[in-house]
Amino acid sequence: MTEKNAAEIKQAYLQKKNQVLSLLDQTKRFYEEEHMDDRANVFSDLHRKLEEGGFSIVVVGEFSTGKSTLLNALMGKKLLPSFTNETTATVNFLRHKDQAPNGEAGIVYYNDGHTVSLPDDNLETIAKYVSTKGNNVAANVQHLDLFMDSDFLKDGVMLVDSPGLNGIAEGHREITEDQIAKSHASIFLFSSDHPGSKTDFEMLNDLLQRVNTIFFVLNKIDVIKESEGESVEDVVEKLKENYHAKFPNARIPEILPVSAWNALRARDPISRRTLDDTQRKNFEESSRFSAFEARLLRFLTCGEKTKQELTAPVIHVIDIVKKSRDGYEEEKSALETLNDGTEIQGKINSLQDEMSHIKKERTISSSHVKQLVNQGFRETRNELSANIDNYTKTKINDIAGLESLDELNDYVQSFERIYLRKVQGFLRDADQSLRQNIEDIINQEFVQAAESIENNMIGKEMGAVKLSIKNHLDTSERSCDDNTDFMEAREKELKNQLQDLRKETNSLKASSSNYDILAQEEMTLKNRISDLTASKERMQQYQLPTVTGRMETKDVERNRTCLFGKAIDWVLGKKVVQKGVYVQDEASVKARAEAQAFRNNAIKSYNAQTESAESELKKVSAERKKVMEAQKQYAAKSEEMSQLRQDLIELQKNHAELLDKEMKKELRKSRNVLRDYCYGIQDEVEGQVKKMLRDVCDAYVTNIVEVVDWNLQDALQEKIRQQKNLQEQLNSSIEEKNNKIAILTKKIDQLNQLMQDAVSLQEDLDSIKVDVIQEG
Repeated sequence: MTEKNAAEIKQAYLQKKNQVLSLLDQTKRFYEEEHMDDRANVFSDLHRKLEEGGFSIVVVGEFSTGKSTLLNALMGKKLLPSFTNETTATVNFLRHKDQAPNGEAGIVYYNDGHTVSLPDDNLETIAKYVSTKGNNVAANVQHLDLFMDSDFLKDGVMLVDSPGLNGIAEGHREITEDQIAKSHASIFLFSSDHPGSKTDFEMLNDLLQRVNTIFFVLNKIDVIKESEGESVEDVVEKLKENYHAKFPNARIPEILPVSAWNALRARDPISRRTLDDTQRKNFEESSRFSAFEARLLRFLTCGEKTKQELTAPVIHVIDIVKKSRDGYEEEKSALETLNDGTEIQGKINSLQDEMSHIKKERTISSSHVKQLVNQGFRETRNELSANIDNYTKTKINDIAGLESLDELNDYVQSFERIYLRKVQGFLRDADQSLRQNIEDIINQEFVQAAESIENNMIGKEMGAVKLSIKNHLDTSERSCDDNTDFMEAREKELKNQLQDLRKETNSLKASSSNYDILAQEEMTLKNRISDLTASKERMQQYQLPTVTGRMETKDVERNRTCLFGKAIDWVLGKKVVQKGVYVQDEASVKARAEAQAFRNNAIKSYNAQTESAESELKKVSAERKKVMEAQKQYAAKSEEMSQLRQDLIELQKNHAELLDKEMKKELRKSRNVLRDYCYGIQDEVEGQVKKMLRDVCDAYVTNIVEVVDWNLQDALQEKIRQQKNLQEQLNSSIEEKNNKIAILTKKIDQLNQLMQDAVSLQEDLDSIKVDVIQEG
């Protein structure tokens, strides 16, 4: 068997609804023909309520989850603006355009009570009134009714576009919670790129404890990067894990993954123009939106709330028609069996006694109902007080367990909101408990009217619960004034000194780290000088090569020494004589000269190297002495820094002890203030919720009294009618009596047919399996 699509599911529901409407219309016409206007009006009202009724779907989603896109996709076209920097600022009720009172595009309801009709439904106009883009929308506007041209909104479907449970205005959160409680289904929207925040889950956990009509919808599955190994199923599991990490024992409802963007592209008339059939089909299939719609509509049309709305009028038909049929049969029986005036008069007297009893019962029914209901109210009120008291004690124990100002500051930020939400939950639970107590009382004390009372109470649950606090909790940051400025100043001074010392010692340490290098360098230079001196001495002792030569005879001119020697020398020339001369070897002379030059140059080089080494040694020795001094200073500074550290540690220890003492003092003070606030807010809200419970109890009493009185009045009218007919019977002929019996027989047949149709329809409705949101 293939799954039905959304259109088929909706059509099947409408068929059942039309059958019930037809039954109500037939029943109403019967009583109109009987001139029984009270009963006719009952079925006319039931017909109108069912015909005007429909499905309400609340959509909750924080910024950037794609809420507007999802709403547009449901409506099949882009009717709502999508926001990038702005977000929904008020509650918007989206209805079909046929429901507009005067054909307007929308109606703005302001907090001061006045309304404004929207001139058109273009995106810019809507954005002005529904988003933070408008002029202080959140503070001024209570809600909007927008009337849209969408097939999805036909047949009474209403979408509620909420600003979220973290909405801008407190009143909007209350409206949203109230609509969630009343709605046929709610959609809590998550985004695939950030599936679920802590705040989301806290709110959801609170809601899921009170209602079971919430779907999780995981939007933007089109952004999941399947090419990187991530799948839709992986993200769904991640959402579950994130939720269970916060609430391990909580149930999580079904999670429906969709791509509202792809669905809107496939459905919006303007977007479709740019796509061929294959592209449109691919977008639709990849969006998974059809499966989501079918699942949503199956729950809407087959959920418990819808089943009750269809079944309750049918049961009312059966109840009232049976009473009428029984009355007619009793009247017919009287006509057939009572033959003389005495018997008829006796029956009339009996009817008068019954009428007197009914009148008396009507007189005491109101006080009797109040007495019985008040008994249940007291039990519920005491239970409510006990719940609030126990919760307050739990909060006080939590406060006592706060061990730091940071914990307390975090706790304070959400304390009032969480406390009020919890008390609101207690009040709603008390309302349910009170209704159950009332139903038990009804079933015991008002058996005849029980069905009518219970049906009349459907949809009359407690509405939005708004608790007002006169003295709000101060949520400003708590801190301790430790009065230790002098310690902080001294600590700062020590830290600065320590920092300066650290820089100085680091520099000294870097300098002193060269000592070994300098010492080694000094030793190397001394050794070099010694080597150079030794080399010079050896060079000075170096023996030069000996010059060699030979004796040779050589003519030598000499002056004559006689008396006339000079004259003779002038005439004859000088006297030539032979002489022995020693001649040196030129090679040996050259070798000695070269050796002499080499020795001199070597000695000169040794002297220059020695002078350079001695100069370098002088510098290194001076530097080493500086390093030795730096080492002494480093040792002294290190000792000084060590002492400073000890002083700082001791100061910080004393400071911490003093700060801890002051912090504990401030923590005790703040815990006491918060504890006193707990008791104060308990007294303040407990009075309010008790009054609210009293008011709703009074409303239930009024409702029960009205139904009981209507039933008694209806019974009285039936007895009066029977009495009137019996009076006529006293004066009627046999022919008239037979005609009357024939008329009654026809009426009984009509009522039997209505009964048969109603019972058959009830059995058909009872056979519908109630659809529930499964656990995800």
